[in-house]
Amino acid sequence: QTVAFGEAEAGTCVELFRGYSQRLDDSKVCRSEQDDPNIVIQVVFECPVKITSLLIIGGANGHSPTKLRLLANHPNPDFSTITECGWETQALDLIEDFCGAVEYPVKVAKFAHVSSLSMHFAANERPEDDEDISTILHWIGIKGVGTKRSAVASVYESQANVKDHEVKDDALAFIVQWFGVPSKMNPPGQQPPPPSSTRQTSAAKRKGAQRSGNSGKGRGSSGKSKGGQQSSVQKQGRATAALTTKDLEKDPFAKFAEKWAKGTPKKVDAAFIEDVATKLKEVEYDTKKMSILEYSGYLEKYLWPLFDSDKATDSHVFSVILMMNEKFRTCTFQPWDSLTTSTDDSQKIDAFFQRVFKLSDLEVREKAMWIQFLDNAFLSLEVDAVCQSCLRLVGLPCWMALSDSYREFALREAQTRVQKRFNSMKKKYSDAEPGSRKYIEIHFVPDLIDNFFDWMEGLTELTKAGITYMERFIEFLIDLESQLPTRRFTRPLLHDRMFLDRAKAYDIVRSNPDSLKLFLQLVDILDFYENFEVNDYTAEHLDKTHVEQRLYFTHDHFRQVCFDVPEDKEPVRGLGLLAARNLDTEGKITAALSRISDDDLVDLCAAACRVDRSKLLEYSHALDPQDSNEDAPSGTKKRSRGSMSRLRKLCVDALVHDLAGRRSQLEYINRLPLFPDEKVLWDPNLVPSEHYSGEYSLALPKLNLQFLTISDYLLRNFKLYRLESTYEIRGDFEDVIPRLNMARQTADGPPRIMGQSRMAVELKGITIVNVRSPKVGEDIPSEVRAEITYSLRNVLPHVKREWDELREHDCVFMLAIDPPTRGKGFKPKSLRELTISEFPEYYGIKKVRGAVVIELLDEEGNILSEYNKKEPVGDLRTLKVHLDCAQYAADLNNMEAEIYSQFNVLVRRKAKENNFRSVLATIRGLMSSPDTVIPDWLHDLFLGYGDPSSANYRQLNPSRSTIDFRDTFVTKEHLLQVYPNCDMTEADQPP
Repeated sequence: QTVAFGEAEAGTCVELFRGYSQRLDDSKVCRSEQDDPNIVIQVVFECPVKITSLLIIGGANGHSPTKLRLLANHPNPDFSTITECGWETQALDLIEDFCGAVEYPVKVAKFAHVSSLSMHFAANERPEDDEDISTILHWIGIKGVGTKRSAVASVYESQANVKDHEVKDDALAFIVQWFGVPSKMNPPGQQPPPPSSTRQTSAAKRKGAQRSGNSGKGRGSSGKSKGGQQSSVQKQGRATAALTTKDLEKDPFAKFAEKWAKGTPKKVDAAFIEDVATKLKEVEYDTKKMSILEYSGYLEKYLWPLFDSDKATDSHVFSVILMMNEKFRTCTFQPWDSLTTSTDDSQKIDAFFQRVFKLSDLEVREKAMWIQFLDNAFLSLEVDAVCQSCLRLVGLPCWMALSDSYREFALREAQTRVQKRFNSMKKKYSDAEPGSRKYIEIHFVPDLIDNFFDWMEGLTELTKAGITYMERFIEFLIDLESQLPTRRFTRPLLHDRMFLDRAKAYDIVRSNPDSLKLFLQLVDILDFYENFEVNDYTAEHLDKTHVEQRLYFTHDHFRQVCFDVPEDKEPVRGLGLLAARNLDTEGKITAALSRISDDDLVDLCAAACRVDRSKLLEYSHALDPQDSNEDAPSGTKKRSRGSMSRLRKLCVDALVHDLAGRRSQLEYINRLPLFPDEKVLWDPNLVPSEHYSGEYSLALPKLNLQFLTISDYLLRNFKLYRLESTYEIRGDFEDVIPRLNMARQTADGPPRIMGQSRMAVELKGITIVNVRSPKVGEDIPSEVRAEITYSLRNVLPHVKREWDELREHDCVFMLAIDPPTRGKGFKPKSLRELTISEFPEYYGIKKVRGAVVIELLDEEGNILSEYNKKEPVGDLRTLKVHLDCAQYAADLNNMEAEIYSQFNVLVRRKAKENNFRSVLATIRGLMSSPDTVIPDWLHDLFLGYGDPSSANYRQLNPSRSTIDFRDTFVTKEHLLQVYPNCDMTEADQPP
């Protein structure tokens, strides 16, 4: 309940508490009396709540309140009692805030159990002798947590629908109704942010906030990539500065809000928009500056209401793009709601997207932001207006940009109805003129790919903006490939243009693997999704048999091409006689192709990969245009030795990509270690810091509303959960390792623990006891057992008891630490000063491996367990463990088996945080039989496709009319004995 005392118009106070996305609506006004600035608003909660902060938007021209008195649980709330009361729970000084960006924290101890809250706005900035000294309020947000919790009702949904998720929990309802978040479920991958300047942007950040300073908060980034350019890989440790009251008061970008503080102007000022865009460009599109503009309502109150697709400048269009990107970066709830405020906005949005598609002459930094906006749009296909504008760009018309040979192959692989649709569509789109909608639908995505390679061709040195553009573009293609509606027609485009082979072939990519580490990781993810085990047209999961059939079909086509060459080209014809097993790996294919000439290899690649020979030569020339004779006519250019080598490498890579066998998803996941190693733990591209705020791409899968198959869904969750647990493990290591203070007592002596940590002890030795043979059809050991020896001699008694409580299935970690030698001029660094990738080098962490406990023994070999109540004998302990079989096999293959003798530190974790391996093993087990994960009637809808009504019980197959009880009831007499008090009626005939 909400009541106001001293308001000019009764009942207007209720409208102050509304959704956060509607906070900028100035039409909602609560005003005090004209001759009195005092107004009291009383809020009575349905259940006791814990309040943490307030947000307030006041009136302009000095009518905004400057003093606020808060009284919690006042016994007699009325105007005179509260205004004349000489005490308050807390008093706040307010500033003029037109966008609700300033958060006023309250004393949590005094507002921990609030049933009613009285807010006395006591003053404003109007002069006392003025005729109108009233206080004006437009919006109030209360942030906190409810104390009453209700039971959770589990509902199995036939299809995810954000409109169906109304909040039912009182504790959440308090946040929703008073803090102002609309009562709808967030789309996957987004979280409703608080409107304060300290928005949390990741689950990792929440976890990091719970640690008592041991997760490396506030790291500073000091790494530089080659050539002096800072790569996006090393931005991980830098925290995005949060907005403060000082920023909103003094920052010049905050002053721009005066333009729309009194409401949306009637006429757009193109010069003003150009000025804002220019200033943003001067500060290199600093996220802090864009956050200020977004908080102040630049999009909702100025850019979008005044947008006219026919008259808007490119700066106006690009400014809308920037503000939408900022909303996605900060995980704003339902970001597209800012553009869909009315039913007429669908046409306006479509016109806006047409302007977006036609943007050109963008610098590389702006181009990266443009691609980022397109990616956000294609990930929002659940929004009807966005879907209608974007989905047509990845439809059948874009196949008109394919080469003739590959288009013929793609149509042959597609269903018959696709071929018929293409033939009718081809006639309809044959008259497409440049700039028209039809032309854009045909050429937009193909031109994006071609323009990317044109830009790569002219790239001479790496810059921060250039690396970001490369990463954003690959991320965009990954998201297109990971959704069936966009995958069907874009996948042939990438194959036709040999995207994966060309993306890695440029000299600047090969010579800068460290600076482009994230880019190469994203390319590998794109390669994974291009060969994903799914039928693009029927959405059926392809099992191992179907995948092998598809590979053999490719080999048959390759043999046919080899036999079609003239008889005098015996080396090429000889390739057709090779069995598929002789061409199933990169090494075998490369060795076989080394016997034929360059010209024959080019002809073979063009025919086998269905690529025009002229295009193949053009692609090779683009890798290094300086290697060709520019004076020669097109198609007859004399190529240098280096150029021919590059052309040959491109052809070999293309044939390897088509012919080489690939591991299935199940084989891939079974060979993936469940324990993180040192490479994964400190890779900021895979496991970012808690300060990650969406400023750059990550080599991580995304959880969308649509998935390719059930295996795809399980695989994404497997990877994300594995990396989430890796983040927690890394945080534990970053707390434990600095406490150990590893050092050498002598110059040639082994490293020793000079400090102390309750979660780590010195490891005396490890012995591999048993390695069992692989199971049938596998190539990794079925079991690897080891014994770890460590001492608890110098450990405190209570810590010793904790170590003796290690039980079966607990997880421990072995670390090989070799601290670097510190010279006289060495300056120690704190954890805040180290980036993620610098931490292991600074402390000398060489290797990390995990193990699962089997049993714990004391010095006499007695098993320590909950059933053995005897005191352990001695200080020496032996831990029998299972090593990770996949990791052990990888170590053997990499000739790293000797690392197990180098481990010198044993680390344990808290038991309640140490169940990650069991969860990962369960998900991996489900992937072995994905067809049994969910029922057939829910399959398509769970993946985001199909008709929701098909999952209704009326549409399902009729239930069984009979039940076979087998030997539960042997005879009729047996049935009567089981249910003696029941009446039995015999049916005249079977049901």
